[in-house]
Amino acid sequence: MVNHGSLDRIVYIRQRIRRPNEPELGALPGDKSEKLRKMLSPILDNLEAILSPYEVDNFINSKIECSDIESLRGRSPLRSFLFCDEAQNCDLTALETVMTRRTECSRLVLAGDYNGQRDIFDKEFDGYRLVCEEFKDKFAVINLNKNDILRSETNK
Repeated sequence: MVNHGSLDRIVYIRQRIRRPNEPELGALPGDKSEKLRKMLSPILDNLEAILSPYEVDNFINSKIECSDIESLRGRSPLRSFLFCDEAQNCDLTALETVMTRRTECSRLVLAGDYNGQRDIFDKEFDGYRLVCEEFKDKFAVINLNKNDILRSETNK
């Protein structure tokens, strides 16, 4: 999609989970892109397995934008593939923010573990499950299982 011209970029979105006593994002050293680049680690791991270091840098610098959910407010990324990773860690308000950023010329994927690990502390505000249930008859909801995991047997 991105390399074939129908979309201009990938907007990789993650909820930033702050642990107790962890500094706010603004308190960390570096500019915004340096602070958010750590959030790209899951993509970088996979790109580095299939592309040269030069191609990874070129792709990251020209085709991928990383955003935390707070930074999306007020934006409408055009001609973009919006990919919200670890969506199980989002409350309903955060997912509403992500879902309302989609434009007619964009695509949206919410990826999360419906039954698995969550980093949110208040299970009462499980937005991902609510969204999956609400939209299961309106959009594609794809469920993966242990056989779909491409890691070692230990991780299954």
